[in-house]
Amino acid sequence: MQEPQEILNSSLLEALQQVISGLADPTKHYMVNANYYEHFPLGEETSERWYMACIYFHQEAAWNVELVEDGVICDVLLNRNQPEEKFRIKIPYEEIWEVLERKDNTNAFTIEGRLFYNAQVMQKLSGLSLNN
Repeated sequence: MQEPQEILNSSLLEALQQVISGLADPTKHYMVNANYYEHFPLGEETSERWYMACIYFHQEAAWNVELVEDGVICDVLLNRNQPEEKFRIKIPYEEIWEVLERKDNTNAFTIEGRLFYNAQVMQKLSGLSLNN
């Protein structure tokens, strides 16, 4: 019998595989929601700032998507006004809390298109201060 964490990991990998295969279809759009932490020095200590990372996946917005041992890596546009400038990013699996899909005929990502959700990762947010 699989442990709950193994089931979550398996479900996440299945959802990300669906994203990768779906990029071939221009009518498919995906959103991967994750936690992102910025670490910066604050005097003699290091402070941490949390951000919600919402990464848009579409065949015209994400390239070279790969699943590696500890996360998903891909090239993305961080500035839509400079489409020639792509950035390689990595999203750790342990920080992904949701994967959504939407068809071209809708304007928003909704829970009806949810491919994956991890409440434990999302609940980590409740203990964070957004004003660090």
